[in-house]
Amino acid sequence: LLRVYSFKIEITEDEISYKTLFHKKKISLQEITKAEIKIGWDNPEDRKDPFHRLNIYSRSSDKPSIIIGIKPFSERDLVILTKIITTKVSSLTTNELFIKLARGDIKPIISEGRRKIWQIALLLLAIFLALAIFHALRR
Repeated sequence: LLRVYSFKIEITEDEISYKTLFHKKKISLQEITKAEIKIGWDNPEDRKDPFHRLNIYSRSSDKPSIIIGIKPFSERDLVILTKIITTKVSSLTTNELFIKLARGDIKPIISEGRRKIWQIALLLLAIFLALAIFHALRR
């Protein structure tokens, strides 16, 4: 319960800050070039990040400057955050999930999360079946 209450997003006129129990990161709105909603772990380096996240990129890096785990926040809070980013950042690059969330539609994020979880479950099932067959053939 303490961990859920330790997440905080603060938005001022010129920056966004994200606080967790262990760290605080902030980025100037002028520095933001890209913001996208990502779900799952498509790359091995993503595995340390939250399953559902908002990646915010700055001009100075190809990697996200801030990675916000979106699960602890309400739909309303996320819509407000994405709308603020959309309106205050000129020449912003986004993905479709981000655009839909900024319009108030969270259903595509939920659907994509379910799809990714099913992919992982089916992959694990295939691995366990392959191991069982391998083990049975060794006898």
